[in-house]
Amino acid sequence: MCRGMFFLKYPLTQPILAFAFGILWAHYVPIAYPVWPYAIILLLILTSEWQRTKQRFARSRSFYPILLLLFILLGYLNYQWHQPEYQPYHYLQQSTVGNRSEVFQVKIIESLKKNPFQERYVVRCVGLNGAKCSGKLLLQKAIDTVNHAWTIDDVILLKTRLQPLPFPRNPGAFNYAAYLQNQSIYALLAPSSEELVLQTAGNNTLKGQANAFRAHLISKLSQSGIPPRERAIIQALVLGEKRAISPTLYSGYADAGALHILAVSGLHVGILFLLFSSILRPLKYLYYGTYIRSVLLVLLLWGFAFMTGLSPSVVRAVVMFTLFAIAQWFGRNTNTLMILFLAFFLMLVHQPKHLFNVGFQMSYLAVFFIVFGQPIVARSLRPRNTVVRKAWAFITVTLTAQLGVMPISLFYFHTFPGLFLVTNIVVLPLISLLLIAGLLSVLWSAIIPLPPTIAQAVTFLFEQLNNFILWVARQETFIFRNIAFSRWEALSLYAMTISGLLLIQRFSVKKALQFGTFVAVLLGSVGILSYHTSRQSEWLVFHKYKASLFGFRSGNKLRYMYSDSLTTSSRNSLLDYRVANRVSTEAAVTLQHYFEVAGKRVLLVDSLAQYALQAPVDIVILTESPKLHLDRLIERLHPELIIADGSNYPSYVKRWQGTCIRKQIRFHDTRAQGVFRSE
Repeated sequence: MCRGMFFLKYPLTQPILAFAFGILWAHYVPIAYPVWPYAIILLLILTSEWQRTKQRFARSRSFYPILLLLFILLGYLNYQWHQPEYQPYHYLQQSTVGNRSEVFQVKIIESLKKNPFQERYVVRCVGLNGAKCSGKLLLQKAIDTVNHAWTIDDVILLKTRLQPLPFPRNPGAFNYAAYLQNQSIYALLAPSSEELVLQTAGNNTLKGQANAFRAHLISKLSQSGIPPRERAIIQALVLGEKRAISPTLYSGYADAGALHILAVSGLHVGILFLLFSSILRPLKYLYYGTYIRSVLLVLLLWGFAFMTGLSPSVVRAVVMFTLFAIAQWFGRNTNTLMILFLAFFLMLVHQPKHLFNVGFQMSYLAVFFIVFGQPIVARSLRPRNTVVRKAWAFITVTLTAQLGVMPISLFYFHTFPGLFLVTNIVVLPLISLLLIAGLLSVLWSAIIPLPPTIAQAVTFLFEQLNNFILWVARQETFIFRNIAFSRWEALSLYAMTISGLLLIQRFSVKKALQFGTFVAVLLGSVGILSYHTSRQSEWLVFHKYKASLFGFRSGNKLRYMYSDSLTTSSRNSLLDYRVANRVSTEAAVTLQHYFEVAGKRVLLVDSLAQYALQAPVDIVILTESPKLHLDRLIERLHPELIIADGSNYPSYVKRWQGTCIRKQIRFHDTRAQGVFRSE
């Protein structure tokens, strides 16, 4: 095996990767029946091998392949057992989406960012119609200006019905339903004020106490004299609370490639780990000092996690560094990659759907590439000057971390901040100072009022940070947006990056030729796939609220028609479609009430309800709530399909749908079914 892939030689690495593969298998290619009998059979075979080889597995050639297959099945089983159909008390086992109103008893477990009209919460079902219940739901309600917002651990009794999660009605739009399902949330509760029966304070949980403590710290910090803009960054940096950051400032951090500063994760916990380790180092010279130091280190890290409300990203990082502390406790040489894989495994055992969480993916990929790739890149240049050498080491850390997150960032967000290196070279050396200043400000404010001089100093520090970030964000030339990037391109880029690092590690002409051939084949395959995608043609009826938008795609060109003015929402839908489907150009065409496309004759009927056609048509599109007698239209034009877009009144659409059902004609409602795409 290639020395560059040394981490695959660690005892647990390959079984852990096999476990992750089993989760992927269960997610993308599920099987309708349980696989636990096969896992038991493999376990019995392994036990037999253990007895046959007299507890020396190295003598058996079949042991390790069977072990890997067993871990694949265990990963599959772990994912399967977390699915609603394998949980007897899950609400989907006792109720049906869209069914009649039922009595739900739910407990608030997370408060989400509210929009101008609604408060949103993640809740856990604890009772349904008086029976035991489990499972997470999304709960949203209209903002109440009289009563206070709910808090974690509140128990709510309400009589309402399950509703489906909001799905993307237009192609390329963010799939919020899939995002929620990857967090094991499968349905929505949206009660009216009349359906809210009772609110009580539930039993306190550790997470509830952590969030209450964080809210207390935020309240005290608000009295410190630090201005709101700078205070919002401190709250994000130290407490993981980003809701106070203005959209403009948050967008600036995103454009500058500095969002990782605001997301409390491994970077922040790693800095605190090193800081606390240095402070506690003298304890090593005491009797049992190593154990005392490790215990205090773990307590301090989990104390910080408690301050942040036990957010998932912080818990992931604290778990990893806790394993480091435990290894130090036992006097073991800590292998960073092995600890990383072990933390990765423990998080997946706890919740297999973490594997599909963007934050989880980016966090572990960044750390993996730093640990695996930074030493390789750093050795490619060996400066003699101490200052230059340290600067080079720091630059390589930034570069390899960006290599780890760039493909997946392009796939999810379609944006690349070209000045990320400039931002990180300036900001990351100061991140320790910023974190310490913010942490001291929070703790000091919680005990006694922050002195004005300290508040001014902290304000100046974070003000300069914000000013620099916003200056970088204003360099629009270096921000690349709307980049079409598929899942296969992301995987290909990872394959090329890892192969390139291995080539740098042990360069030879032969390996360079192999690498070139590999890249050429990979790029050719992706190019063929992209070419095939770009040659497709279709026409669409988008769903737009109180508006009409039609698209006609031919290869990488898009023509569109719209009623009245082209709204910002319609422009965004066109842009989302272009990025998702690699469409390079677009052009508006005059709205037509009759046209032929893909061999189909299409009639557009608007609010005037006028149509002079006598000959049959294939498709009728109803827009702007026309007052017409649909039975007569059907008898005259004999359409095979009727489409109602988002510009129509819901009551009209419901009546038209009933008519089509009676006449046995296909009906497509974009409000309920999303965009219509030609077959």
